[in-house]
Amino acid sequence: MANFNTRPPYLNLEIVVKPASFNRQNGTTVEGKRIKFVNGKYSTTDKEELQVLRDPKRGFGVYIFEEKEAKKDGK
Repeated sequence: MANFNTRPPYLNLEIVVKPASFNRQNGTTVEGKRIKFVNGKYSTTDKEELQVLRDPKRGFGVYIFEEKEAKKDGK
């Protein structure tokens, strides 16, 4: 599981992974996909979301940061 944090003022940041779309021919709406940070925190194992979150064009390293897991020595 990868954990991500944002800093103020982006604590409730939403990122569009896939935009919603509307099919005019049959009148159906296809749901989109969003990443929603809650109080600056978001966790995921989804490969598509990880790719979006780690993209520097989307703010990675500027206002989105990944938590590094502490290594367990087993001692």
